[in-house]
Amino acid sequence: MENSQQHRVIDDPHTHVYITTLIVIFAFIVIFFFQKSSLLPLIVIAGMGGGVISTYLRVRGSNGLNEYQGAYQIPIIQAYISPLVAGMLALVFHGFLASGIITGHLFPEFRAPNMDYTSFQNMLTSLAPATNADAAKAVVWAFIAGFSERLVPNVLDVMAKTDTTK
Repeated sequence: MENSQQHRVIDDPHTHVYITTLIVIFAFIVIFFFQKSSLLPLIVIAGMGGGVISTYLRVRGSNGLNEYQGAYQIPIIQAYISPLVAGMLALVFHGFLASGIITGHLFPEFRAPNMDYTSFQNMLTSLAPATNADAAKAVVWAFIAGFSERLVPNVLDVMAKTDTTK
């Protein structure tokens, strides 16, 4: 009987969402205490956090077994893949913001956007949010981009439609 209960806990997608939540929290703590020079790791972690919460909300009402015709592994795999994809989406959306593709008062402003390009490393260090409030906006938008899996693809669709009408 004990093996049966242990098996159910491992098969429960909620367990895996909790594990990924702990991994993202641990990564945030590491970034917070050891990475002080760049905002990009925090952008990725904020996106991953959004992905974890989105995954949690998706699986919280499911038992993971019936909804996928018995393939209970699907929500378990999603629990680990979703934060990784969300972190990448957050980074791409940050690129939209830093490049000026998306602008407005709700979005961060960046210092030195018109500097001449010399190297990738120089670009990453010089193209930073202009103020602390702008950095906070960048982190919030990274979380939103990670949480909303459709945000970045929708922006890409709008950009593609805009580009083809020229």
